[in-house]
Order: sequence, then C-alpha cells, then structure tokens
Amino acid sequence: MERAPGGFERDDPAPASAAEAIAVLECAFTFWQDKLRELPESAWWESIGPIAGEYADADKASLVLHQLDEQIHQGPNSASCVLVPA
Repeated sequence: MERAPGGFERDDPAPASAAEAIAVLECAFTFWQDKLRELPESAWWESIGPIAGEYADADKASLVLHQLDEQIHQGPNSASCVLVPA
C-alpha cells in the first residue's frame, strides 16, 4: 500500500494549528476512502495478513468496522484537543 506522506504516521509531528489538524484529517479520510473504493467486494472477507500482526487472521470487513467505530468514538476527543485552547 503506497501513499505519499500525509501527516498521520506515528512519527509525524502533531499539527500546530486547528487548520493543520483539519488538513491532516481530510488527508487521512481521503486516503481511507480511496483504499475502501479500491478493495474488490470479493476481498472483504479475506484475512488482513501479516501487516496486521496479531490480527493477521481477522478479515478486512472487521478492520473497516473497527476503524469506523474508532472514528466515531475518538474523533470528537481529537477535535476537542486541537480546537479548544488549553
């Protein structure tokens, strides 16, 4: 899975402003949507594979569902940390 740096890897610096944070989120969202569109319907129930470490045997549909759950639960927390001044 190749992609240009998008500002959402573990070692990327945290966005310095709300505008930068929104840009990073938009980039991550676009990347994720593109990957979902590229995934053939027949591949949704295949295992993720070694890239997923201990979850290698989990299917791709479960990963998508988990990611959606994380966005719903963690998105507001992330936004409040960036958009509300300390």
